[in-house]
Amino acid sequence: MLTVLMDDEIVLFDLLDVSIVKHRSIGDETYFSIYPIIEGYLVHGELSILRLDKDFQRVWSFYGSDIWVIQDGNRAAFCIENDQILLEDWNGVKYALNMDGKLLWDTYNK
Repeated sequence: MLTVLMDDEIVLFDLLDVSIVKHRSIGDETYFSIYPIIEGYLVHGELSILRLDKDFQRVWSFYGSDIWVIQDGNRAAFCIENDQILLEDWNGVKYALNMDGKLLWDTYNK
């Protein structure tokens, strides 16, 4: 199986018989990357971070104060470490989420 993210479309291909197993449009923004996790996927979008189940249904979404892109090209705006999702938006605000989409901390008012 091969899971492919193409902008706002996710397609699951069966490579053995060269067929599409599943296809879904997940939103109306640009999505940069998809990460397989237990029981689903995390998707790094321009405006949102999404958790999808195995059927590509939205479990939760999270938005920051601006887009999930940073001005410093030497760091990543999205990272998964030790079961935490570490994020930084264009305004320089940093966030940490757990895998259930709950905000653990942010630097918004610091």
